[in-house]
Amino acid sequence: MTPGDAHSINLFNELMRHRIVMADGAMGTMLMDAKSACHLPALLNTTSPETVAGIHRQYIDAGADIITTNTFCPGTPTGKTEVALDNIYRLSMSGAKIARMCADSAPHKVWVAGSIGPAYPTATLDSGLITRFYTQQIEALVDGGADFIFLETVTDLNTVKIAKTAMANVRACSGKEIRWAISYVPSEDGQMLSRQKTATLIEDIYDTAPLFVGINCVSHPDTIANALDVLADVPWPVSLCPSAGDGNKEVPCNKISDSIIKAAGKGRINIAGGCCGTTPRFISDLSLHIAGMAPRSFR
Repeated sequence: MTPGDAHSINLFNELMRHRIVMADGAMGTMLMDAKSACHLPALLNTTSPETVAGIHRQYIDAGADIITTNTFCPGTPTGKTEVALDNIYRLSMSGAKIARMCADSAPHKVWVAGSIGPAYPTATLDSGLITRFYTQQIEALVDGGADFIFLETVTDLNTVKIAKTAMANVRACSGKEIRWAISYVPSEDGQMLSRQKTATLIEDIYDTAPLFVGINCVSHPDTIANALDVLADVPWPVSLCPSAGDGNKEVPCNKISDSIIKAAGKGRINIAGGCCGTTPRFISDLSLHIAGMAPRSFR
């Protein structure tokens, strides 16, 4: 079975219908704890791959059904476009291969989410250049064995537009079907952090049929509840991966776990996991608390 093929994706969809699927937690926090943090964590995909693999394995042992590649920020766009593009492809490919290896050797079925973080056009960095970066990264993640592309921590609609164009580029060049999912950072009222309406986001991605849509990198219970209200009528599965932090103020993992458990108990989510500051222990404890809770219904 080829990673990301129709059968694998169908299995994933069926699992989301039958139980709440467990995602992993933070990668950066774990790298810091392992004293392996650097200014560009994705560099460790080539300089210390076993460190990255060890963290993936800890999350798998904790019960994660999804592991996320260490490619949230694989390179910083610069004026030296060709060098930067090469860096993006190389580090993203390595990150995908590491995760794929860990998933394939896991004692249970594990899917690999190819992580892509947000990028923002500036006066010196236009959307065309970012589209090239995203195209290279998506191609590398697919080539490295990711089951789907995961556009996460989205704060504005422009990032989504660029990512959609990049995925279309990869489809056109490779002939491969690219499946994807998206997670955004909500503001206090549950809308996008940029103050753009989540309804506009849903409208923009409707024709692409994402595997799921969700929220991450948020910790306040009211913000989480408001965002889930906003997503209540979306036709796709919903993910919830809060962060153990609120700005510079840390939020205890048991507090964000309570928010997830509450949402799961109300049948509002299909995927549960963690963002900044969460650990394999968090995922393990959370999976025990929500075991047996019914997932959200979706079309």
